[in-house]
Amino acid sequence: MTCGPPSPAQVAEKKARNVALAKSILASPPPAAEWKRTALKAWDDTLAAAYAKAGIVPPPPPGVPAPPSVAALRLADAALTMPRKIVQAVQGYNFKLGKRPADHPSNLRHGRMLAIPTVAVFVRDALTQHASVSAFDFLGLREKSIPTAELRALGFVVPKGRERFRWMVFHDAAERVLYADVHTILSTLGIDCPHPEQDGSPFVPFPLDGPASHNHGKGSPVCCPFHEDANPSAAIYPLSPRGYGAGVCRACTGPDGMPLRFCYRATRDGSYEARIARKHRDGAFQMNDVKPVDSTSRYNRGPTGRAAPPRIPFPTASRLYGTTLSVSLRAYGTGSGWGQGTSTARLSGDVLTAIVRSEATADYGNIRPKVTNYEFEAARRMVQEGTPHNADARDRLIRVQPQYSTYSETYPWGSVPSGWQDAGVQFVPFDFDDFNLGIDGTAQAWADRVVGLVARDPRCSGRVTVVRTSGGGAQVIAELARPIAGRQPGAAWFASNGPRKWYRELGERMLAAGWELGAEGGDIDWSAFAPNRLMRRPGWRVTKDGEVYRSHLLAAVLDVAASAPVTLAA
Repeated sequence: MTCGPPSPAQVAEKKARNVALAKSILASPPPAAEWKRTALKAWDDTLAAAYAKAGIVPPPPPGVPAPPSVAALRLADAALTMPRKIVQAVQGYNFKLGKRPADHPSNLRHGRMLAIPTVAVFVRDALTQHASVSAFDFLGLREKSIPTAELRALGFVVPKGRERFRWMVFHDAAERVLYADVHTILSTLGIDCPHPEQDGSPFVPFPLDGPASHNHGKGSPVCCPFHEDANPSAAIYPLSPRGYGAGVCRACTGPDGMPLRFCYRATRDGSYEARIARKHRDGAFQMNDVKPVDSTSRYNRGPTGRAAPPRIPFPTASRLYGTTLSVSLRAYGTGSGWGQGTSTARLSGDVLTAIVRSEATADYGNIRPKVTNYEFEAARRMVQEGTPHNADARDRLIRVQPQYSTYSETYPWGSVPSGWQDAGVQFVPFDFDDFNLGIDGTAQAWADRVVGLVARDPRCSGRVTVVRTSGGGAQVIAELARPIAGRQPGAAWFASNGPRKWYRELGERMLAAGWELGAEGGDIDWSAFAPNRLMRRPGWRVTKDGEVYRSHLLAAVLDVAASAPVTLAA
């Protein structure tokens, strides 16, 4: 069998097959979006869109509180899919961030800014450490909060002993409304967080000579304050830094049949008082005499094994706050071969704005003659000696998602943020390989169709950029209508079947739009659908084949209210 170029008949047959496939894909209904059919999304699409278009927000009737925002309703709905203890922990954080008085002793003020300390184990003592950490990550507080060093850089005076805290900084009181609304919604459903600051259950006198000693972790024997106890049948443990100590009585049993647990504290007059632990209280705060029985609640309320894992929630937000980060790659020669250097820089605006601005700055510094002079030499070394493709022109890349810094590197001239991570998922990248769009006119027409497909997709906001990266490659970055907040929820979103199905269907529609115009080939590069991705900015590059190519922006939509997309010819 001999290999050679296809015959004209084979080319015509392939084009006809591609056109037929394109028409079948484009004629099919758009991807199903059940979430859009819900009453919540219907309200969001009609009323909220109408209010935004008119530029007004209807005031509530006199004496009626303002309804919760759509973002609060979505966040509360996502929280209700989680186990009850985690939902209770979410309530604890919501109260702290949204409803606790601003002049609370734990909070800090500087000008109009308010800083509230956040720790992942905030409600560990009231619930469990797992519930507290899960709620912390669910609300995206690990990404939204800042360390003490950055808080001091904002002008806050942090008291000694709080250096290891992270802080949520609010520049306006309206930024706390989201957490307050979620707390109100969940409280209406009967969900509340058992926190010592808000627990109004009564204490009873607890006669003690003094607090417990460590006693090698065994507790100090005392008489139980909840029954007539002649011989010490209870044990107490030392007070925590917050002033609360734990205790357990082996003679009493709670409603669950387990040994009765309680907490105690010192009063201002030097005496002590105690109250029953929350898990052992009934409506009248009484005990019963039921003997201990085998408990199966430790296995997720089942007698054996584990229950099915809960549905992974995806907390959404109106936008993500983070740094837009550019990345430049350049190969350089060494004595033993080739090395590669990487440099990063912060960019103003979001990712789409930075890509549009890169199109205007791609030729600054007389870079075009410099690159084209090395075109032949780059191609020769690429083919004959295996030189890296970015040895003669930098690869101008950009982080797809907003970024936050996990640590800082110290240099003689100061500290530099590093360890960049995704703050969530706000933009979805599409990378098409071996996609021959032909002449620039065909590529431009395809870009206009991609803009239309993104505008009609219910999961997308309509903001998008289309970049042609080479003769056989193109990249599309579309913004989600509801970004996914948080690094861990974002990673789970990329791995979920629903988003992956939607991504495949929308990518196939984009390819089909090109096939209908006469384009050939095209594959979806699934490596782009993952966290911590890089995409290409407009600018000069040397392709893998050793050719010098100017990546250019085909089309961009930055304002969804605009009547037509911003179209940029090559």
